[in-house]
Amino acid sequence: MRILVLTAATLCTVAAGAAPVLAQQTPVLHVRTAIVAEDFSVRPMPQVALLVIGPRGDTTRLETDLSGVADLPLTPGAYRVESARPIDFAGAQLAWRVPVSVTAQGGRAELTNRNATAPDGSPLAATSTRAPTARRVSEEAVVFERVKSGVFTVYGEEGKGSGFLVDPAGLVLTNAHVVNGSREVRVQLDAATKVRARLVHVDRDRDVAVLAIPMARCGACAVLPLASGTPAEIALPGERVLAIGSPLNQTSVLTLGIVSRVEARAILSDVNINHGNSGGPLLNGEGKVIAINTFGDFTTQGGPGISGSVLITQATPALEAARAQVASGASPAPADSLLPVAPADPFPLDVLKAVGQQARYDMRPYAGSGGAFDFVVLTPPSMAWREAQVANAVLQRRRGREARAGVTDNERVDPIQNWPSWTEYVGDRKAVVVFNIVPKVGETRGSFWGNMLGAVLAGPYYQPHTVLEFKGDFREMTLLRDSAEVVPVERGRVPAVLNIEDYRVRGKDYAFQGFYVYRPDDFAPRADGTFAAFTLRIDDTAHPGQRVEVRVPPRTVEAIWKDFEAYRRGASSPSAAR
Repeated sequence: MRILVLTAATLCTVAAGAAPVLAQQTPVLHVRTAIVAEDFSVRPMPQVALLVIGPRGDTTRLETDLSGVADLPLTPGAYRVESARPIDFAGAQLAWRVPVSVTAQGGRAELTNRNATAPDGSPLAATSTRAPTARRVSEEAVVFERVKSGVFTVYGEEGKGSGFLVDPAGLVLTNAHVVNGSREVRVQLDAATKVRARLVHVDRDRDVAVLAIPMARCGACAVLPLASGTPAEIALPGERVLAIGSPLNQTSVLTLGIVSRVEARAILSDVNINHGNSGGPLLNGEGKVIAINTFGDFTTQGGPGISGSVLITQATPALEAARAQVASGASPAPADSLLPVAPADPFPLDVLKAVGQQARYDMRPYAGSGGAFDFVVLTPPSMAWREAQVANAVLQRRRGREARAGVTDNERVDPIQNWPSWTEYVGDRKAVVVFNIVPKVGETRGSFWGNMLGAVLAGPYYQPHTVLEFKGDFREMTLLRDSAEVVPVERGRVPAVLNIEDYRVRGKDYAFQGFYVYRPDDFAPRADGTFAAFTLRIDDTAHPGQRVEVRVPPRTVEAIWKDFEAYRRGASSPSAAR
């Protein structure tokens, strides 16, 4: 049988040896809600909404906190405690209407299944509040709950991965390839907390990197214990293992698998890992880290593939070196920092659908150019329209083929159907602004001697060839608002190639493009209602020492702010579409 108990006490108890309280304090109703099951286990009842009605009919609302407790100061008198709304409990709805007397020392009220009623005031059946049989929680769920606060998302400039806390001093293990080529590394601790990290030590041969984060923001983070011993002692074929990380566009994802082989430097298993899992922990059933998830051997013929994880003992030299550097002061943890994160509320879906159904959309404000670079601004509405145009073009070609074959199809394209396939910040309806900086492409004719040699080898029909090449190579960017730097939510570089097959197969050169993410509020008007002046400051690897400054057109800033009108209102409205 479950019992819901509310107790009341005063807050003016004087501890032994403490000075006497001279001023009279208002009595406080201390409310504690709990369920006592048939096995006598006690669980708090959080967020129980109650009404406390006074002698003259005055009513005060209160709600128990996550520990099932609520305090309410009251003057002495006769009160009544009622349910603000019925509570669903064990297949029944419970309600209370119980008198309570508050004196100068406080009051006491008990709400249990004995004095609970149905919402209409009728008595409850004796079996309606019987506690359900407790179910068994898996060992994997227990391990996940214990360690997940110590597993983070790690952002480098050329990729994203996972990492995990291994030392109370703030040391985080990850893969070296996650932070390769990064001048700045960021670590997202939870949905609302992102901090800068310092790269303390890198072991590229073993693909291990050690970061340091400010522990001021990670006081409740779990430090994951590391397994030790020989490879055969750390893991056995057939053993069940857990992988935790931030694959694809997700965070704190748990997958399970079985060890298939243990090698001198790695563990092979069928645990499901994807892009973004790199650097995350592989744990045994005891919750100890046995390896760092590093690569997947996938197949295009079907099946989940095989996962490879670097044995945790391979990280020992890098970890010891990092600890020595931190202890000596050579690589201190970065200063406490709190970086911006993307807004949690998604962009209104029906606004995006309305934009996608428009026949025309002025995309001119979303593009600009300067020096050796072009830039494109992406907002959820502008991306929705572009995606709809691609989807509709594909559909029209398909309908043309089917019409010629005598097949009719009334299928309509959902302009948002491909959102999940977009990258993390350009999809998933995130309310963000993305600046994509791309190097311009120019033509270069072959050299004189190169053309002469080609003519000799190819004969009289040889034509001097024209080579396409990038005019710039993106290194990094700063966005200035009225000359003040705007800190991005995220930043990165990805390869820009003229032909993906040339890049993959023939090994031709490529340049980098930039990918910078900002919050919509970064583009809010000034206090006087006018829009701020924005400038892109771009560093070009192809021209060291030369910095390109590009002024963002005012119409671009206005278009960005207008695109988030419906989002700011907290309501979806097609009128926000341009």
